Amino acid sequence: GAGMLFLSLNMVQAQGYTQLQSGLTFLPFTVLMIGIARFAGAWADKFGPRMFLIFGPAAAGAGLLLLSFVGQTRGASEYWTTFFPGILVFGLGMAFTVAPLTATVMASVSDHFSGTASGINNAMTRISNVFANAIFGALAVLFFSGALQDRIKPVPVKAAQKQEIMAQAANLGNAKVPKGIDPKQSVAVYKAYHEAFIFAYANIMLLSAGLVFLGAFMPVFF
Repeated sequence: GAGMLFLSLNMVQAQGYTQLQSGLTFLPFTVLMIGIARFAGAWADKFGPRMFLIFGPAAAGAGLLLLSFVGQTRGASEYWTTFFPGILVFGLGMAFTVAPLTATVMASVSDHFSGTASGINNAMTRISNVFANAIFGALAVLFFSGALQDRIKPVPVKAAQKQEIMAQAANLGNAKVPKGIDPKQSVAVYKAYHEAFIFAYANIMLLSAGLVFLGAFMPVFF
């Protein structure tokens, strides 16, 4: 959830995608989920869910890892060679994960508890998404602030202006160059904002990938 959120933010705030273009980039993910998930659930019933719940998250983690390596691009025209491969692998992994996971949860209790199992499964998904976005959002600001501080050191602006620049860190990729800064320095500050945000994005995607890989290890040990 956090990985998809920051991928969208990166596309819109740093890569120059419109919000519509950013939404359309997830179509391959959606198509894979619709096309494969229904078969994955049936295969999990037939062959058992364990291998699906190992290799599905592992593939999803690999997709997030690929996405973490995408730096500054020239916009939507480069989508197919930059973000698309990672989204494809990520979507493939999630398609083989979601249905087997749900089927496993539902099959773990007797029929008269199926409603409870479904409710708990959905509640955990929503709650974990909320916590992920809150925690990763705070981490992103920390990563962004640290990277921004390093990148504006060589920019010849006054101490008070540097404080104003740093105060924009909470806005991440939407950070605005403070008024009163020389136009030449404004370009450098604007570039620093973009570089710092992409650095923060990469770290968030790496952490997301690590957590998904951890999920892949769960069925190995349990």
